Amino acid sequence: MKDEEHGLIREILAGEHELYRILVDRYRPRVYSVALKMAGNSVDAEDLAQEAFIRAYRSLPNYRFESSFSTWLYRITVNLGLDRKRKTQVQPLPPESALIQNLPTVVGLPETSLLASEESEQVRTWVRELPDKYQSVVTRYYLKQHSCDQIATDLGIAKKTVETRLYRARKLLQSIGKRGIR
Repeated sequence: MKDEEHGLIREILAGEHELYRILVDRYRPRVYSVALKMAGNSVDAEDLAQEAFIRAYRSLPNYRFESSFSTWLYRITVNLGLDRKRKTQVQPLPPESALIQNLPTVVGLPETSLLASEESEQVRTWVRELPDKYQSVVTRYYLKQHSCDQIATDLGIAKKTVETRLYRARKLLQSIGKRGIR
């Protein structure tokens, strides 16, 4: 199979581009399976698999014939999946002043000229409504300016858990803010 694949790849590189369809048809189920494990849902898995085949086709001139095509193709699929995960990871939250700007405001109400200190106090009130596990990370991150690593160490939890709690806390703060200004 390896020799057959390598011969097929050489033909594709020599200009018989339509032969790439044979490789796509041969590996689509397995590439999709890898993509599904990476993406977690069928829609994203379809996109990831398609992107992997496109990337492999464009990179075919760089294929070294040292490993099987399938190994090379799966590595491309996994790398694309990891890249997507990195791009969609929870990003660090902005400082408190930016958090205030992201929360629902009183725009459109006559009292829109609230002072920054009043906004800050309002956010602190909303933070006190959060469950304790979210309150502790929000307070440490925004008010005490601790890093996610430092918070994780202080609380004895994983850095990822800190990032997730910050993300969820921000979402909760937004809903609390919407509820509070109606």
